[in-house]
Amino acid sequence: MKLSMKDFKWIKDLGNGSYGVVSLVELQGNLYALKQVNKEQVMKIDKVANVHFEKDVLQAAICRSIPRFNFTFQVSEHFGVQTRGH
Repeated sequence: MKLSMKDFKWIKDLGNGSYGVVSLVELQGNLYALKQVNKEQVMKIDKVANVHFEKDVLQAAICRSIPRFNFTFQVSEHFGVQTRGH
């Protein structure tokens, strides 16, 4: 499935970090947490490896207290990491 930011209905921002924002979004009737990571900022502070590590941890995690990883995607300015609670 090829997604863009236009596919998500923004509900509200949940929090901000050093190089991104986590938002509550809706996609096809389901609620998700979507972390948008600013590519330029991540590369500027040399944290690309950290973003990949976070994605790998979310993919491998089998724990009720860690949101289930669904997928990632990229648009020109952002990486998106999408998770869904249990």
